[in-house]
Amino acid sequence: MITRKNFFPAVCVIFTCFSVVKILIENVILKAPDSHYAENFITALVLCFVVIGLFALAPRLSNFPLWSVQLIGYAGIAAALVFCVWIEHFFVELSTSAYRDSFLSFTICYIPVAVIYHIKMYHDVKKANKDLGKIQELVKREKY
Repeated sequence: MITRKNFFPAVCVIFTCFSVVKILIENVILKAPDSHYAENFITALVLCFVVIGLFALAPRLSNFPLWSVQLIGYAGIAAALVFCVWIEHFFVELSTSAYRDSFLSFTICYIPVAVIYHIKMYHDVKKANKDLGKIQELVKREKY
């Protein structure tokens, strides 16, 4: 669970992983180094804050299934990313694949983080249910 104490370290870890994956994809697979590193890294940092913030909100949205919260968050963040790229095109010239590249960079990093978070939450709930079962068993023994 993401709390106030581990929010910033989580952003740092996710940002580092995102940056490494982004550089690997651009330089190894696409063989096209990015000429706008500063803008892209600032955008990536903002996206990491938003994504971790979304995951931190997930327990507060416990009335909804976790997958739906993640899916709605993904759609909202992807829409915000497309909007930011659209705004950016008024100030700088973008490549013809700017929207696709931004979307892929975000998606490739978001999906593994969401899957890992979902699996961790599943195991935490399973452990909590097991502990609750033990407590209920002890309470039954105390009654009799």
